[in-house]
Amino acid sequence: MASLNKKEFGDIMDVVIAAEVESSKFYRDVAAKVADESMKILFLQFAEEEQQHATSMKNIKEMDIEDFSFCEGAGYKISQTCMVGDYKISEGVQMPKLSADMKPVDAIALAMKKEEEAMKTYSSLAEVTDDPAKKHVFAQLAKMEEAHKVKIEDLYTNAAFGEVW
Repeated sequence: MASLNKKEFGDIMDVVIAAEVESSKFYRDVAAKVADESMKILFLQFAEEEQQHATSMKNIKEMDIEDFSFCEGAGYKISQTCMVGDYKISEGVQMPKLSADMKPVDAIALAMKKEEEAMKTYSSLAEVTDDPAKKHVFAQLAKMEEAHKVKIEDLYTNAAFGEVW
């Protein structure tokens, strides 16, 4: 795989880090606006996870690791396992409006849709670039966001369809 120059790689990672920090801020803002205490806790957990993702991305940038992977066995490991499949639950859900009295299932749907948007952004960037190194970086970032989305989809499924228990 052709390598990105240090500046190109750094620029891409700066955008990614800023996006993760912005997501963390978004979730903290939501936590401050929702009335339900369990929703506050949930969104603060989402915020903390996004902050951890930003830290991971900073580490990748500082170590100049272009060949990172979100799957076990290749490059820099953020996740110990690959996500087996995307059930595309979020693609069939409308983005709920943020409100102070939103239901837990709507709050989770909002987080799920935000992760879907990030995944689609990185996937699109991977598709439009001709540079194999950039394509790899963006594809791995899309996988990272997909993993976040699938995790939140699990929460959503349990909240939306609690009667299956």
